[in-house]
Amino acid sequence: MHVYQKSSVTEAVEMATQFRKEGRYTWFRGQTHVLPPTPTFLRLNADDQRKAEERLKRYCHWLLNTPGLGAFRKDIDGAIAVAQHYGLPTSFLDFTRTPAVAGFFASTDAKKYKVGTACIYCLNTDDLAEVWGFIRKALPHYPDIEPVEVEVPNLWRLEAQDGTFLRCPLNWDRYYPMDRIEFPLGNRPSYPTSDQIYPGRKSPLEELLDHYFSAEQSREFNGKIREYFPEAKVLEIQSPTCGYHAEYFVQGGLSKRLDWAKCRLQPWLTVSREKFRATATGEITLKLKHHLNPKQIRCEVAFAVRHSLQSQPSLRNQAVRWRIEPRGQPPKALNSALDRLWNGLRRLPFSDDDIAEGIGLCIALYSLKFHKGERSYNEQTAIAERCLGPCLVIEISSWSGSHARAIVGQNELSMALRPDARKKLKFEYRKYGEHVGALLQLCWEPRRLFVFEPFSRLFATQLAPTQVLMSETVPDHFSPARIAGFGLP
Repeated sequence: MHVYQKSSVTEAVEMATQFRKEGRYTWFRGQTHVLPPTPTFLRLNADDQRKAEERLKRYCHWLLNTPGLGAFRKDIDGAIAVAQHYGLPTSFLDFTRTPAVAGFFASTDAKKYKVGTACIYCLNTDDLAEVWGFIRKALPHYPDIEPVEVEVPNLWRLEAQDGTFLRCPLNWDRYYPMDRIEFPLGNRPSYPTSDQIYPGRKSPLEELLDHYFSAEQSREFNGKIREYFPEAKVLEIQSPTCGYHAEYFVQGGLSKRLDWAKCRLQPWLTVSREKFRATATGEITLKLKHHLNPKQIRCEVAFAVRHSLQSQPSLRNQAVRWRIEPRGQPPKALNSALDRLWNGLRRLPFSDDDIAEGIGLCIALYSLKFHKGERSYNEQTAIAERCLGPCLVIEISSWSGSHARAIVGQNELSMALRPDARKKLKFEYRKYGEHVGALLQLCWEPRRLFVFEPFSRLFATQLAPTQVLMSETVPDHFSPARIAGFGLP
């Protein structure tokens, strides 16, 4: 084993880069310490391993049962790679082919700066295979070790990090100690940036993963509360699993509409395959005149986006960034909202007109300070009503358990109701059919209450634009075909 000494992370990255050019090493791993590199699952005690196994089981169940992700049934390494990148303990050990990426993980930001020794481990995979072959002959009972170079479609953070993995047993480094470059732990270098390691724009797969792990976070939080306060009494309100209160409807039934049949919704459930570096590129600037009111902003932006889409038919294949002029650097909150909105809508079968209307509303609401985090839902509703008329705050949920809130105009939502909604109510309850808000208290399963086409348009034109401005911390719901619950908070 060789240990090289350098005075900074930048010098260490330069040395590792030279080693790679010379063909001495092929993979690299950055650590903020020089402890032996061990997969996360193998660092756990027996009880924590049992909990990790339960988490992996839930993850696999979700992965194999989510429409559009069926390819993972034949790609177990890809499924484990996803789990590893999202923090689930696995038997994989992360490496990268790019020394600069290893340098990023071997350093820290100023807020977390600590005194110590960091390192970049250097691995020659051919040499490892040869040496491990001898070890297995001498110790045939010892587990195999396997380099895993897997390409996971739509796992953009893996592509951005040029990541690879080593499937390895416990204490493997005792038999094969890696060479490393040591240096004082310090701040991160100028390249790569955090945004380049963890892209802000999300692939279709990563958007779905955000939903799953958001629900898992809630599950873990609830579990911790019960663990820390075992004597606490918990009130659980159980809603009908069918998604509506059957006793209010004629013959106790409200059937799902045929226009929501899975075979018809397939285009809304497809997960397109996109490469990060070929997709997350480009920027389009929209120039707005000074002193426009929100209605004018909405119309001007919608006009510009609509004609951009008409003049560039392939634009929806790109995760471009929409930026607003003329006033200086656009605010970060608006940039983030527009990135999420465009990326979430462009891949789905919304019309160009609907997407343009949605982006226009997003920017108009931002100009009214709708996005301010300290605003109450009542205040946000009052602002939205300046653009949409009377509104409702809506809670949206997916089958995996993630939740988000949005605002929608009452008139447009009423127009999306199934034509026979009021007639389906028992006579004594038909007064509830006069207001869409009352109906949502009786049925929160959209497949039973709404006509798909006008309902889906509302996702692009109102529900998605308000979602991305209401919160940056919860996953957004863009596809109406993927939601399980749609009702009042």
